[in-house]
Amino acid sequence: IAAAGNGRFYQVYDARDLPEVMISESRAVQAENVQEGRTNVIIGAENHPILSGFTLDRFPQIEGYIALQSKAGQGAEDVLLSGNFGDPLLSTWQVGLGRTAAWMGDIGEQWVPGMDQWDSRGIFWQQVVRYTLPDPTFGESEVRLAPGNGGEESVVSLQISPEERAGLDLNSLVFLLPQADNTVTGYPLAQVGPAQFEASFPTPEYGAYAGMVQYSVNGERKRVMSPLAVNPPEEWHFEEPAVGLTNIDRWLEIGEGQRLTFEEEIAASEVQAEEAQRSRLYEILLVLLVLSWPAEIAVRRWQMPWRRP
Repeated sequence: IAAAGNGRFYQVYDARDLPEVMISESRAVQAENVQEGRTNVIIGAENHPILSGFTLDRFPQIEGYIALQSKAGQGAEDVLLSGNFGDPLLSTWQVGLGRTAAWMGDIGEQWVPGMDQWDSRGIFWQQVVRYTLPDPTFGESEVRLAPGNGGEESVVSLQISPEERAGLDLNSLVFLLPQADNTVTGYPLAQVGPAQFEASFPTPEYGAYAGMVQYSVNGERKRVMSPLAVNPPEEWHFEEPAVGLTNIDRWLEIGEGQRLTFEEEIAASEVQAEEAQRSRLYEILLVLLVLSWPAEIAVRRWQMPWRRP
């Protein structure tokens, strides 16, 4: 119904959340697409190159954004980050051989107040800019990597420019991927379109890999670095901070341990330093005592000549 009426659908699990949904909708209508109010960040494409190395706990709090309608349903857009109600916060899409990225918030003025103090701000925007810019070593051709999730295979695709298409050796297209045993596996790229070539390969273990696309044009070999970043599995991430604290408490109970605050750790380290200093002092006194014993014997014998041998 929402799709047919160009509306929006909200999946509400608790009836107490309905007033928040209604208020959010009324604000969207009255505020010229400006959504003000705290919203959670939802990752839609965890293994995207822009989000490589980032998790939900590394993003600043969103206090407002411009509400726009996503085009993901038409297959023309990747929604990388979204809000509570599915509104896109960060989106990218392909336009010919070019890429476009749209960020619906600000850069720290009002809607994302923590952006200025975010220690990963530079890395984040650097990855956004690098993703939208063409690779200078590729000319007008382009390579894209899509890591698989949950055991799915990854896909590497190459789009050849018209200038290189005429002299392209179709048998030379290969994607080279280093393996954990220091070997390199090659995956041939098959043609799937007039200028599009793809290859599927098993997704490696989480980590960073220096992949490479290799092909020949008019007998000239071209090699282009195609880095691949695979994020850790989702079960390694805490969905909510409270879940992590609950698990930690359970582990402490099983292991008969205790949770220490930062202040307690400092106090404990100071106590250990004092105990180490006292122990060192005792060692010095013991050494002096051992050395004083023969000295005392020598002095006594010097003062009592009749006891000399």
